[in-house]
Amino acid sequence: PGLASEQSDTVQPGDEIVHLAGTAMQGLTRFEAWNIIKALPDGPVTIVLRRKSLQSKGTPAAGDP
Repeated sequence: PGLASEQSDTVQPGDEIVHLAGTAMQGLTRFEAWNIIKALPDGPVTIVLRRKSLQSKGTPAAGDP
């Protein structure tokens, strides 16, 4: 809770944490990732997220029939 990007977008369900405070998070187990999160210092940290497409389910993409 309370995490936000510089664009003021909140973290959404399904977002993937790619880097957190300079640490690559890809390929880690949930336990390993949780230990990194718990060890973060107080205050702001840099987070890089990968967000799934914002396209709604059931809505055809541009160019789809």
